[in-house]
Amino acid sequence: MQTATVVFVGTVTSLTGTVATFQVESIWKGPNLSDPSDVDGGAIAGEDSRSWQVGSRYLVFPIIDSDGNLVDSGCSPTSVYKAAFDALRPANAFAPQGPPTSGIRGETPIAAIFLVILVLGSIGGFFLYRTGRRPAGMA
Repeated sequence: MQTATVVFVGTVTSLTGTVATFQVESIWKGPNLSDPSDVDGGAIAGEDSRSWQVGSRYLVFPIIDSDGNLVDSGCSPTSVYKAAFDALRPANAFAPQGPPTSGIRGETPIAAIFLVILVLGSIGGFFLYRTGRRPAGMA
């Protein structure tokens, strides 16, 4: 039996076969997800298929398959959202944040640090050039 690597709250906005497109509201466990996100409710290795209803809000417990897709089945604890679930919402739950990532939530991406260094270096170089000041050793 596989365990959930992602838990989120979302509303089904459309269905294509067994794939539900969710408007993701809150991520309770796992990496950032795109909004919207697709979840395949087809059978997982002999498990029952999941039935979705457009317009219904769910607490979803999908797994991430080897291709990075969200997959759920009728054997997972996924359920139509109930008010009682509000008391179970973890303190560190978060809304989708920009593009999906597999990095650690809250950690600054290396690319962002590099971009900031590049921009600040370019601005500094421009002002040095405009003021006619050259670093020591440059003629």
